[in-house]
Amino acid sequence: MIDTIPKVIPSLLLFAVIAGCSPASDDGTSSMHGRNQDIAVIGSDTSRSLSRFEPEIKNLDLGKVFQFQKFPIRFPFKIEGEDPVTLTELRPSCGCTEVAIEVNGKSWELDKPIPGGSTGAITGIFDSKNYSNRKDSSITIQGNATNLPMKLGLGAFVTPVFSLVPHQARFVDILAGPIRRNPTPTRKLEVTGAQPWELVSFKNKPEWITITDMGDKKPAPDGIGEIHTFLVELDPALEEGRYSGNVTVETNIGHDLNFSAYAELLGKVRYFPDRLVGFNLVERGDEPIRKMKIRPSVDWLEIPEPEITYEGDDVFEVILDVVVEGKDYVLTVSLKPSAGIGRHAGKVFVTWPEDSAIPNREYPITVLVREPR
Repeated sequence: MIDTIPKVIPSLLLFAVIAGCSPASDDGTSSMHGRNQDIAVIGSDTSRSLSRFEPEIKNLDLGKVFQFQKFPIRFPFKIEGEDPVTLTELRPSCGCTEVAIEVNGKSWELDKPIPGGSTGAITGIFDSKNYSNRKDSSITIQGNATNLPMKLGLGAFVTPVFSLVPHQARFVDILAGPIRRNPTPTRKLEVTGAQPWELVSFKNKPEWITITDMGDKKPAPDGIGEIHTFLVELDPALEEGRYSGNVTVETNIGHDLNFSAYAELLGKVRYFPDRLVGFNLVERGDEPIRKMKIRPSVDWLEIPEPEITYEGDDVFEVILDVVVEGKDYVLTVSLKPSAGIGRHAGKVFVTWPEDSAIPNREYPITVLVREPR
């Protein structure tokens, strides 16, 4: 017993010192505060090192990157202290990184002690394939160094392989037919590709537009990517109505360019709102009113007075008021106070002179009348 006491007591004292001293975290606070975050989850190596794991950088920002590209990442580190340090786990916060360890220029395995004073790096690959806009992730490092676990941050702004300004070929408030002053409306799109690129063919394109690459290539303002200018022309014979479609362009860099096109062509007349708002549910004796303004599409046009007719249940009164002849008409639909309990329906017809070239319109109207509450 006397021989073993000198051997046992130092071990107990050493254990008491380690257990009673809380190593400081990176911000100088005790690691006993927030114990779950600051005490490492130890793998197969259950020892504790007195050395520190010190990365040169804790946050790496890749800046602007493009989708479908892979970028190497590297966090250099040094083991400060004489004790070896064992890293037991590297855990990315998402599937965007493949991580590994290098020590003194060689590949290194988890759970293999890294000699004190060594230099190395946490390496990996950031794959931008499945991300867009701002992407932030982290790598959690577990091990037996006094300042582990810790997180290394990784950020990037992921841009599509192709981006457009504006994002859509959009034609609105344009007159259809011979009343249009500009026979062929055009729109310009600036298309930025991730690298120098060329248009190969159109896989899909609406028939009512033509698209031309103007050939004025230029580098992107930040030096990343190449900009082309597309000229999109609207079919001059396109009639009044709404049109939409998707454009798919095959390019020589292995990725297709996709964007949409939209057109809204106006005739001589505009209706405000574009439909008669329904009466829905009303109480008997109420006299609700719905109004629609009928005006020329542009100020320099004049329109004839339309003929207004109604067909349906005899519960609605329909009147057209001429506010300014040729310029401003108001269609008013009101519910007669004599309307009985139940559902009523009808249609309002707006008919234009044949020589006006203005399409006729019809508007269904309904109401449900109930007893007053």
